[in-house]
Amino acid sequence: MQSVRIAVRAAVRSARPAVSLRPSPSLLPQRRPFFSLFKKPVTETTEEDLSKLPEDPVLRAKVKEARDDELDLRTRPNGDFPEFDFPGDQPSDQVFNFTNWETYIYSRSHQNVKTAQQIRHVSKLLTYPVTVASILHELSPHNTSNGRLTVEGLKTLTALRLGLHPEPAAGRSKALTTYQDEPRRIFILGARADATLPRHVWLQLTYLFPKATFKLHFIGPEALLGPQTNGTPKKELYHPNMTFETHTEYYHTLHEQQQFQPFDPYRDVFFLFSPGIGYPATSHLWAPTIPQLLQTKCGVFVTGYSQEDMDRDVAWIRDQADDEIDILLRPGKNEFMSRKYDVTEGPNGVELEQNNFGVWGFRGKMYNAKVVEEEPAALTG
Repeated sequence: MQSVRIAVRAAVRSARPAVSLRPSPSLLPQRRPFFSLFKKPVTETTEEDLSKLPEDPVLRAKVKEARDDELDLRTRPNGDFPEFDFPGDQPSDQVFNFTNWETYIYSRSHQNVKTAQQIRHVSKLLTYPVTVASILHELSPHNTSNGRLTVEGLKTLTALRLGLHPEPAAGRSKALTTYQDEPRRIFILGARADATLPRHVWLQLTYLFPKATFKLHFIGPEALLGPQTNGTPKKELYHPNMTFETHTEYYHTLHEQQQFQPFDPYRDVFFLFSPGIGYPATSHLWAPTIPQLLQTKCGVFVTGYSQEDMDRDVAWIRDQADDEIDILLRPGKNEFMSRKYDVTEGPNGVELEQNNFGVWGFRGKMYNAKVVEEEPAALTG
């Protein structure tokens, strides 16, 4: 268990470019991590240093919070982080609550998460699997009554939930049993931080969907740290109900090679975590991918690290393919964003970012078939 905690703590603290949620550093304006602004280790950052920030009390409070979180991760005595002991199986009569982090943590019996700071630490990791679950689960907070989920979104999620919440085996036909027992495929494009998480973090999906099996595909040139695979996917059978495949090619290349065809909207779904689709320096990398995603007719869910980032992605998609998409989930705040702030220095000064701040979804447009009655042929003499 101690080795697991060390791996988790390292994942939370990691600031390497390869796990950055922003587009590839080589394509961005020069940015520096917040804790290099003062030219000293975080453990030596003082209140006087923080006072040099812009005269914005909200900004200063959040930057101080981020500093304190980093200090806690680096200096807690004995490296003891009980909040990273995540719960496993849950009794079927205990219902999950996806209202927000507090209700989720309570309903999942995270016994060791007791403070706001511990919630921030845990959310930094769990934001990925819990964001996925909060959209796909039948108890999702996104629904038509609160205006976030569209009618087309309800259709798509209802199809996916057929296999995520299967009927009891005794009541299923043989064909339906075979179909529902097939793995649900989750494609994570532009994978970076999400692909480098300790695998037991993603395993939370199997506890939230105990009757489903999953195959997660991490796809992107930054999906794998260390030696590359030379085009051969790295396969990991981590758990009987969860398999991982990591691909270091761009998705559009694999799609053209028909690596994953055929697609099935009843069992396949795409997630893009802060992909930078609309970012000027990286949008050209996504240009060939978006039409391919629309062809699959599968749900595509996209997050952004800020309101501006999400709005930029939405605008780019609408500009490129507005007549070809159905909106599934209207853009808005993600209750399961990371509550741990990332503070960076960019061209506009100090900036605050939160992994998966907002989320929205779309799909290639489907057209309803219409029955056209032909007029009877005219009689000829």
